[in-house]
Amino acid sequence: MPRRLRLKNRKRWIFGAPPAGEITVDEGATAAILERGSSLLPKGIKSVTGNFSRGEVIRICNLEGRDIAHGVSRYNSDALRRIAGHHSQEIDAILGYEYGPVAVHRDDMITR
Repeated sequence: MPRRLRLKNRKRWIFGAPPAGEITVDEGATAAILERGSSLLPKGIKSVTGNFSRGEVIRICNLEGRDIAHGVSRYNSDALRRIAGHHSQEIDAILGYEYGPVAVHRDDMITR
C-alpha cells in the first residue's frame, strides 16, 4: 500500500476515534498546528486532562477550549503532565527516557 494511502487511512481512523483525553495548548502551539501543520511540542502544552496511554487518540484544544485537532499521543498522560511547558531537549532529563521530541507528530494528527 502506498505511503500516501496509509497516511490517509490513519488520519481517517484518528478523526473517527473517540479521544481518550485532552490537552490544552498555548497560542503559539495553536498557530503552529493550524497555520503551519506542525507537530505539537511539549513546550506548547498548558494542561492535560484525563488519563490515557501512549498511542491513544487525544483531543487538542486551544486556550478558549475549542477543539482544534485530534492526534495520537507519543507519551501517556502522566508523562505529558511532567514535560508540559518544557523544551524537547529536556524530556530525557525529566522522564529518564524519550519517545522523540514531539508530544503529537503531525503525521498522527488531524485538524478539526
